[in-house]
Amino acid sequence: MKPRDKLFKDPVHGYISVPEEWCVDWIDTPIFQRLRNIEQTSMRPLYPAAHHDRFIHSLGTYHLGKQLLAHIESNTEDDDIREFLNNDSLRNTFLIACLMHDCGHAPFSHTFEGFYNFTNAKTSQGAYELLAEEFPGQDFKVEGSFDPAPHEALSAVVLKRFYSAQLRKYQCDPELSARMITGCTYPNESNFEIAVHNCLIELLNGNAIDADKLDYILRDTWASGVKNTAIDIDRLVSGVMFQRDVNGKIRLCYRKSALSVLQSVVDARNYLYEWVYNHHTVLYYSQLLDRSLRKLAQHLGKDSDPDFFWKAAFSLEPFNGLVDLGQGLFLRLPTDGDMLHLLKRFSNDIPLPELDELLSHCPSRVALWKTSAEFRMIFKGNSAADSSCCKNIANRLPGLIAEELGCQEDDVIVITALEKHYSIEEGHVQVRTDQGVKPFTEVMGEGSRRNPVNFFYVYVLETYKERKQDIIHLIRNTRR
Repeated sequence: MKPRDKLFKDPVHGYISVPEEWCVDWIDTPIFQRLRNIEQTSMRPLYPAAHHDRFIHSLGTYHLGKQLLAHIESNTEDDDIREFLNNDSLRNTFLIACLMHDCGHAPFSHTFEGFYNFTNAKTSQGAYELLAEEFPGQDFKVEGSFDPAPHEALSAVVLKRFYSAQLRKYQCDPELSARMITGCTYPNESNFEIAVHNCLIELLNGNAIDADKLDYILRDTWASGVKNTAIDIDRLVSGVMFQRDVNGKIRLCYRKSALSVLQSVVDARNYLYEWVYNHHTVLYYSQLLDRSLRKLAQHLGKDSDPDFFWKAAFSLEPFNGLVDLGQGLFLRLPTDGDMLHLLKRFSNDIPLPELDELLSHCPSRVALWKTSAEFRMIFKGNSAADSSCCKNIANRLPGLIAEELGCQEDDVIVITALEKHYSIEEGHVQVRTDQGVKPFTEVMGEGSRRNPVNFFYVYVLETYKERKQDIIHLIRNTRR
């Protein structure tokens, strides 16, 4: 009897089909269902309809991963690669990694994921230490130097720790699935199997275009309602394949018919980072949440362990069962709502003015400039606009500005952001042409490239906004 599928109706991709058995073993579990209550982004203060969550994003990433893999299997012409891909264990490992890639995400997604590393501790490597413990002897680095994101590390650990029976049932490779989730490729690409595995890792979590990025670009654009660059996702997906380049290296590449779509993905991603994710309102409300939770963590800390709250709430413990926070409070599978409940619960015990702003949506501070472009114009040629000095100067500004204005340091908020203007770099995207596999940059030309640069916003109380020029003058005269 043919296995039955379950259909999920999705406004972005249409119907998403998942084997009914996979729903039982993966989706219909408390850890995965928890993702229904974790918002995908922090953009709702700016775009109130953007109430999408990590649950549907995970299904969308699985859907795109399944489509990409199916087209790779049909488009790839190399018999050895096709035969290697015709393997249920490898296919299951990839698709389950797509489905479960966010299973360990923190409440409020990226706003709180840094707390997995016990932000107040002397060594802020909690998530990475767990990953190292779960996979001893494995070097989880991206391109040899960068660690994966904290939520990626936790998701890899959660998958192996709490779904070991399911991984065995579907003959999945736990280490490979962890590398797919974290984007950490194997170092020895001269080995045929490793080369194919690395292409699959890149297909889920790569440098430029992958199933995860494609879904969040499409989904965040849809949910926010912004008029972003359109992406012909069907044309892109149908042109993907694995092929050897002139040196015999196995590459994830696209047909030349997808060239226009490849560029549109980059443009759409840049639009979201510049005008949505880094919007001054989005970052401000995220900062209010961050400040509020830090105050709560300090309140719930113990004399013997100031980091008690971080270790209790942002660790593997609440994934495994109830965690006793003291004062009659317990936490299990923490979500956005749980964090808000805790903040409300203690709002009479500790001063949380930021929470009042969040709940009323009435900001007490205003941004002195509202875009990265305005920041660059104001501080052009100044050390504040120098990306290497920017963070150092920003860290000192709250105290300096408060002294200048004669207000409390807490009245001033300075938020450092990263202007992620991405350009496809050589080696990140490959195109199959009549002359063989070529880098996208060679086919299309290098073009202009802007490196990611730091900038910052300054927020002051409404009563001080007429002092904008005084504050700008102070910043210009602040040295690194």
